[in-house]
Amino acid sequence: AYQQQVLIDHKVDAETTSPNDFAIMVKGLPSTATDEESIMGFFKEHAVPGKGDTQIVKVVIGWDIDEFRENIEKLKTLTKQLNEIDSKDEGAKQIKAEMARITGALK
Repeated sequence: AYQQQVLIDHKVDAETTSPNDFAIMVKGLPSTATDEESIMGFFKEHAVPGKGDTQIVKVVIGWDIDEFRENIEKLKTLTKQLNEIDSKDEGAKQIKAEMARITGALK
């Protein structure tokens, strides 16, 4: 039964066109590469050697979920620490600065 399913899956895939037939995954971009339009422009110009106008339909940025979760946990911890100290305390400034840095990284 399993082999039958695999065979049918391959046959259906061969006879249909879906977005993943034309998708690529790019890894190793710098963490500052967050503007989808800029990324699209780069690949439009450089995707195919000798062709500077490759059609790019859409760029979707995927995030490292482990890093995202870690940053969310850090924000929760920092928020708790901030709520436990006087807002005029020097430590509050440092906590707020760290929270701003993490929030910026999440954007």
